[in-house]
Amino acid sequence: MRKRKKRLIQLVVLLFIATNFLLVFLDKEDKVDRIAYVHDWSDVFQSDLEETVSTPGVLAAMEKNRIYFDQESGTFNEFLVEEGAQLSVGEPLFTYSVHNYYETEANLLEEAAKLESQLTAIETAITTISAYQIPETDTESAPSFEVNDEEIRVEFPQDPIEASLMKEQYLTEKQNELDQKGAELALVEAQIAELRETGDTITVESPFEGRVKEVSQALDNPLLTIESTVLQAEGELSETVRPLIEQGFPVRVEVSEVAALLEGTVAEVSDSPKEEASVEGESIYPLRVTFEDPSLAEDDTTDETEKSEAIVDLLPGYHANLVITTESAEGAATLFEKNIYQNKVWKMTVDGKLQEQTVVTGVHMNNMQEIKEGATIGEWVADGPEGQLRDNAVFITPLKAWKQPWKQLVNPKETNWWEFAVTGLLSR
Repeated sequence: MRKRKKRLIQLVVLLFIATNFLLVFLDKEDKVDRIAYVHDWSDVFQSDLEETVSTPGVLAAMEKNRIYFDQESGTFNEFLVEEGAQLSVGEPLFTYSVHNYYETEANLLEEAAKLESQLTAIETAITTISAYQIPETDTESAPSFEVNDEEIRVEFPQDPIEASLMKEQYLTEKQNELDQKGAELALVEAQIAELRETGDTITVESPFEGRVKEVSQALDNPLLTIESTVLQAEGELSETVRPLIEQGFPVRVEVSEVAALLEGTVAEVSDSPKEEASVEGESIYPLRVTFEDPSLAEDDTTDETEKSEAIVDLLPGYHANLVITTESAEGAATLFEKNIYQNKVWKMTVDGKLQEQTVVTGVHMNNMQEIKEGATIGEWVADGPEGQLRDNAVFITPLKAWKQPWKQLVNPKETNWWEFAVTGLLSR
């Protein structure tokens, strides 16, 4: 008898559970209340996110310029500089005596005429591109301009912003080229004047500013090597990282020796591996980073009082850590990874229901994820487990007593609770 009664009770319980499951399953009009218990929840907050790639690097001189001497043009006399000397444009480097006055003068005059022609072409290009107006809207074909006499042609991107940046960069490069050619012309003219005055001696002056790195006492070419005082950072990328890096990406250069943090840009990333491609071993691609201020006069250091000292102490050969930003989002709507389930979130609406919402994600940093579409800053989303969350279900949350402002309820100074109590009684 007892066994029958026990089995009957079990059967009733199973039937009750099955009936409830069936009612919920067949409830197409949502007449059966669904309740989801939400223990934890989070809000969509605002944050600056970035995805980065780090690689070791080293500071190096941006340029190495070499000075050559043609022994057929004359007899070397003496060096006027030593290794390590700091040079300005126009400082004397060495002297030599010419073999043939008239031939040397003719060569110098020819070189001066060539430089004057180059200066004219550069000035024409600068004038032409300065007057060129970038279209304010995208065009079907890429805008361009050309200087027919010198066969110079520049094509701009269709995007107006990119085209303006390219125009500015081109003008900067041409202005630097103009200054360099002007300095070279001044040096050649000085050599012509000295030759005419002495009759056989020429002093070769430096067309570059920088530091004398090498002096060939054996008179082998290059006779002198001058490295610029402007620094850049050089690094290497593995073949797995190379596809992620493009020219123009921002870079933080962390120099531990002087506790300096420099802001830079990827100036060049090689498309060819450093060594000859091989089946064995990983390919390595060279990387070059230039600083926003080439003189490093505006770099950031951990202590502003040591800023000038850090600048002076930066030397070629210092090792650094290059942090390349591949993607970034400022002020982005952000959620933690734990709140996102297969590109979906469970929104907690103001009417007390859960809403399953598909989201479009963007930048990922640490355990945070940018939300591009589907949720906005300030909205609330439920934490898992996902199996207990149902779309359009009424949600309930626990009373977190430790987070309640109990002090305000019992302290008259904090709130006028007597007024609310009396109002409630009178309303009855």
